[in-house]
Amino acid sequence: MSSMAVPVALWGPSPPTHHISCIAVTPDQRTIVTGTLDGQIGLWDLRTLQNNTLQLVPKNLIFGHPTPVTALAIANDKWEKASIISSAEEGEICLWDSDDGSCIQYQSQLHGSHTEIQTFQMTSGLKRLWRVIVYGRYSDAFILDAATLELIYKLQSKISPDWLSALCVTKSIQSEGSTIIAVCANRVMKIWNLNDEPQDALFEAEAKTLANGDVHCIRFNQFTNRAMLFVFSDCWQIYDLESYHLLYEMRANDGDCWIGGDFVDVNDVSIWSQSGTAYIFRLPKKCLPDAESVKSISSEEKAVTLHTLLGCSFENVSNKPVLNFSYGSRGSFHKLIVQGNASGEIQIWKLNSFSDAKNYVSDQEITPITSASLSDPWRNPNTKPNGILDNLVQIILSSCDPSVSSTLFIADRGILICGCDNGDIYVTDACVITLMQFLNYGQSNANKPIIHTMKRHNRRVTCLLHPYSDVASYDSKLLVSGSSDFTVNLWNLETGAWLYTFAVHGGGITKLFCCPQSGSSRLANCICGISRDHTVSILSLTERKCLLLAGRHTFPINSIRWRLNEDFLVVSCTDGTIYVWQIETGCLDRCIGGAAAAEILQVHDELTFIGMDATNNMITPLSPTGILPNQIGISATASTPNFHDASLTANESLPNAGNPLRITSVRANLYDSDIQILLFDTEALIIHLLHYDKISSEELEDSQDEEGITFSASSGSAKKPATLLRQSQITYDAAQLELSCLHAWDLDPKLDDICVKRLGLLHPSRPISFGILSKRRSLSLIVPGWEPYCPQLTSSSTGDVNTMSEEDSFVTYSHWMLSSSLTTQHMLAIISVSNTLMEMNHTSFISAFEDDIESNEEAEDREMKEVTRISQIKAGWSQIATLHCVLLPDKLGKHTFKAPLLQVLARRWQHKCLEIREAAQALLLAELNRIGREGRQRTIEVWSPHLPRNFDIGSNAIVSPTDPTSGTPMIDSPSTPQIQTPTGASANTASSRKAISAYEFRRRQITAIVMMGVLGAEFSHELDLRNTRHDKKEQGTTDVAAIAENDVVMYTGKALQFLILQQNSAQFPGNSTVRRTAIDLIGRGFALWQPYLDVASVLLVLLDLSCETASKTSPPNLTSTSLDTSRTAKHALSLIATSKPALLITTLSVQIGRNGPLLISLMQSSPPGSQPPPSATILFQSRGIILHIMEILVEKAPQEVVDLLIEVVNIILHCSDQIQLKSRNLPDSFPSLLKFNMVSFCSKSKRVAVGGQKGQVVIFDTKSVRSYSLSVNSTAVTALAFSADGRMIAVFSLAEARLSFWQIGSSTNIFGMIGNFAPKCVKTCRVNTSRVKDSHVVVQKLVRIVWLSHKELVLLTNGLEQRFSC
Repeated sequence: MSSMAVPVALWGPSPPTHHISCIAVTPDQRTIVTGTLDGQIGLWDLRTLQNNTLQLVPKNLIFGHPTPVTALAIANDKWEKASIISSAEEGEICLWDSDDGSCIQYQSQLHGSHTEIQTFQMTSGLKRLWRVIVYGRYSDAFILDAATLELIYKLQSKISPDWLSALCVTKSIQSEGSTIIAVCANRVMKIWNLNDEPQDALFEAEAKTLANGDVHCIRFNQFTNRAMLFVFSDCWQIYDLESYHLLYEMRANDGDCWIGGDFVDVNDVSIWSQSGTAYIFRLPKKCLPDAESVKSISSEEKAVTLHTLLGCSFENVSNKPVLNFSYGSRGSFHKLIVQGNASGEIQIWKLNSFSDAKNYVSDQEITPITSASLSDPWRNPNTKPNGILDNLVQIILSSCDPSVSSTLFIADRGILICGCDNGDIYVTDACVITLMQFLNYGQSNANKPIIHTMKRHNRRVTCLLHPYSDVASYDSKLLVSGSSDFTVNLWNLETGAWLYTFAVHGGGITKLFCCPQSGSSRLANCICGISRDHTVSILSLTERKCLLLAGRHTFPINSIRWRLNEDFLVVSCTDGTIYVWQIETGCLDRCIGGAAAAEILQVHDELTFIGMDATNNMITPLSPTGILPNQIGISATASTPNFHDASLTANESLPNAGNPLRITSVRANLYDSDIQILLFDTEALIIHLLHYDKISSEELEDSQDEEGITFSASSGSAKKPATLLRQSQITYDAAQLELSCLHAWDLDPKLDDICVKRLGLLHPSRPISFGILSKRRSLSLIVPGWEPYCPQLTSSSTGDVNTMSEEDSFVTYSHWMLSSSLTTQHMLAIISVSNTLMEMNHTSFISAFEDDIESNEEAEDREMKEVTRISQIKAGWSQIATLHCVLLPDKLGKHTFKAPLLQVLARRWQHKCLEIREAAQALLLAELNRIGREGRQRTIEVWSPHLPRNFDIGSNAIVSPTDPTSGTPMIDSPSTPQIQTPTGASANTASSRKAISAYEFRRRQITAIVMMGVLGAEFSHELDLRNTRHDKKEQGTTDVAAIAENDVVMYTGKALQFLILQQNSAQFPGNSTVRRTAIDLIGRGFALWQPYLDVASVLLVLLDLSCETASKTSPPNLTSTSLDTSRTAKHALSLIATSKPALLITTLSVQIGRNGPLLISLMQSSPPGSQPPPSATILFQSRGIILHIMEILVEKAPQEVVDLLIEVVNIILHCSDQIQLKSRNLPDSFPSLLKFNMVSFCSKSKRVAVGGQKGQVVIFDTKSVRSYSLSVNSTAVTALAFSADGRMIAVFSLAEARLSFWQIGSSTNIFGMIGNFAPKCVKTCRVNTSRVKDSHVVVQKLVRIVWLSHKELVLLTNGLEQRFSC
């Protein structure tokens, strides 16, 4: 699945489980974040309405961890968009975007179970750095960079090392640094001083043993910076920060247990209990910062209970709530206490300013001011989402909508198989069923899907498997299902018939997958099953029997490994124990635990199953083109394409680009219903559309489409798994569904009418829940019913928003208010697909207009109507692309539109898919124009500091930008060279590199290069301030901004050159996306970068790349990077030629002069005595490209060609085929050259005469490519011509008004082969030039010499004929 995948969710009729385990609030108090025991992360909008009341709305559900989320923290105090850090039980730490839930970075190298993370701020010089402390069930604590999650150093203990139970970061009173105070599980309080960051480890400065244990949390009084709160299970205590003396202690009531607390005011604390109740206490006066130090506990003055916060009561210890206190860090914000519970509900209390405790006779109860639950949208009939099989009770003959428990999508057939809680299995057309749930597909019987039911199970269907989709050696007709009724059933997918039941397990089936098909013939056509009773079975589908039943596992199964060479099956359990089973005999060979088990797991043949027991959510490994299910819990049963199948087409095969549509499923909990996820792969969709567009409609019809989901009575004949027509229809249905979901409806009623009646798009019938796939293939889904809150949006040009229906409001405004990431992804998708359909022959999703063409019409009229129809359809696709690329921001307004991300568009500037590339380029340029000059200057200020400064081309230090935590390539991460960081003036950049991981550092570098390259190429007048710098320096001023801007131009140009001149290597190939981007940008902005480039080297590399694939006979295809690089290099050369023609001609002429003899030798197939230099080889291989460039110059830059005409002819002669020049005349090989009257060719002597601007005439011999120069005039030659016999040449100079006749003799004389005869002037004549002026236009068009005979000629000057004889 490519990075252009667009997820769309069908949530189903029941809400997902959301058992909250931790909670956090962003500094702006606009977002609440919740982590769950099932591994999901929830984002909630906290809105302040116009009446100053608070409203809480669930926004995103992120499937980000496979194990419980143990802690959450806010990574920084950025206003309106803070990042979130989460840790999971298995040890992974992730950084999330609080706006859309996308994964920014992750850290998986810190082994151990983390229980808590906290962020704090440090000062380094003038910079503020955010750090993260991670601790858990291990003795050390880790300090990470909050922006990159890079490990900086560790906190280690010398005195009684043990697990850290609680930790707090305080501001040191004696110094400017920070202090970390922690309590270990052995009751030892330790203190670390953070004055300077160490290189590796930091040890504690003090240690002290506490009387109490089981500390839950430590909090620092941010209002006074003098006190600390320690919360234990049976009491809470206040300590003085300076002396660490105990100031106050309060014991818990009988039967109550404290679990946390925080300071809510200068002398007020909030303590919450395990039952879900929070209390506000007023501290005694001795706890105030101005009170005298008290070293002993006094019982005279006690804390006063001010308030009791009543929420939900929880008697079950496993369902204990989590609470958090939030106080905005800027301005006037609310003091909030937020509570989350096991049912997915959040309650919020607002704490006002407290009065003096004397006014309180007893504690006052406070109820929550607002609350919300993740299940709220399911309770509202207006926002309740549909499931994949909802509203189909009449078709499936069921009393109610079934609850889907497992999903399987077979891509090459286009069918969807759903297993339900009642044990039934439904098979239907995937595209039709999804069109019905999302769009106004129609209610006629013709549009209703065909649904077939397979009944055998009597309990919940837990898993489905189509073995052929995973391994092509299986029978394509077989389908396998597992259920909670302990059975595995085998079905015939084509007939719907039940074939066999395997009843060998003693628990519900949790997973089915294929066995390895190589290395053991016994495992051929076998599948493996995992059961809830901790057993593993190997089932033979051909023999219909169980070959192995492995039991005796005392803990749930975590992974399975195959040692086929030794005939072993290795089963790993969650307790770390492994069981080794003999496959042949079915006997247990050994049971191993401890370090030996870990070593065995590291040496394995093949890992085919991974499971995480924390949520009992069995997860399969990554499929070849799938998303990463072991990170987000997505079922990997969705099939991958079998494009090698011969049934696709007999003549040509489809490139292996993946499926344009995949349907998979996620679930928050094992017992939840499936959430169906539609994944539209835009890149694969475009490739499939272009592929089927090449195939004629007759070939599609001849393929005789079979009914992929029709159960036939006869099952004897083996049918092909898919046909060409069926797969093409799946592609068109996917395109129709994706465009219908993404289009901005109701902004242009006329365009909407065209979309429905001409293009065949369908208007959404309900709000659509989109999603985002990000790093680690994490999936963030928009919760049903969520819409952005925008008070400024009251009306628009399309009508009052309040009067719109919910679906109309969503597709018009809310769709584009979700996030900038979604806007970028959706705009790229709809623009690229619309442009693709516009260029195709099959351009509409309907066959004809509503007013179909009459059958009795004349053929000519019918043809004219069809032409008009096609043109209108193409215009409709063009209007859709224009709307989303240019007009959309203006129609929506600044308050509603989330602008696309410039950096994402810049990274796709040279996307491997041409249609996506063109869409990204058009969208980036449109956005740069929309933001105006000020916006572009801000972009320069943001990205220019990331430009590299030093360039060492000779080092060839090329690295692959892989993710530093896993070593795997990342999305949109082309190979980038390792450009060194400078010293001196750019010390700030060098010092901050530690805070940026190596991968992120290179990624930002390449993004900055592309961004500055695009700005320089398209807005060079804003970036090029060299004249300003020069003028201000002359005036004695030092404008730092102007100098800095000029440095941007210099460093950008050098960076682009660096990327182009890098040598090919395995890590940085010549056809990489980065190099192709640099080639394109250096051509677009060559006039700006040219002063900082080695022009000769750049041109030689471009020529080399442009001809790299010219000799290959393989036809071009959509994924050929070499041909793509060649096209880009050719285009860059043409841009350079038109922007700086004189420089190009001069540079090529110098290279030709250096390598001319070698070129002639190579063309004559007589290799030189020694190895020719690379430049000669490049010039020889790129002769055709150079000639094409010369043709472009002659056509588009004739005046520059005239100025350097001698050099141009010299280049043409050296690059022309010498064999053809001997047999053909030069005008036949290069006819455009003779449009200049200062060039003449003699067919008899095979010579070319060229007049120069300095009065010289150069005569070339095309046979030997030698030349002879004559000094004829002191001014430019206007026209010249050979006589018929080639012995005389007439030369005319307009500036001198003189015509001269030169006798040049034979070719052997003139080039010095025989005799000493030299050309001489035999006659000079004055010419009347009254009708012409000294102009290049006149020189080229109005002055000509025509020989009448060997002795007489006519000079034509603007219609005036003058005869001369020699």
